[in-house]
Amino acid sequence: MVLELTRRYSGRRLIFDVVGKTGLKLMLSKTLKNMGVDDVRGFFSVNAPAKAIELVG
Repeated sequence: MVLELTRRYSGRRLIFDVVGKTGLKLMLSKTLKNMGVDDVRGFFSVNAPAKAIELVG
């Protein structure tokens, strides 16, 4: 997926961060609001990253 994104949007930057459920709530309620960001279209959280990595392979 990342390779396809870089092919389609060359010269752009892909920025991401990993947060849990609580961090996601905090980010949505405070951080983005304070930064004036209001056009984000999607979020997800991972509460057990080590287990998620094992499942993906």
